[in-house]
Amino acid sequence: MSYTMIRIFRRNYQYFNGFFYNILRQFHCNF
Repeated sequence: MSYTMIRIFRRNYQYFNGFFYNILRQFHCNF
């Protein structure tokens, strides 16, 4: 794996984590 691929993967992973966390927080607020 090249260094740029690792950077892109980490950025996408952080974005996915934030997206999933927002969904969980909204789901928790509804109940």
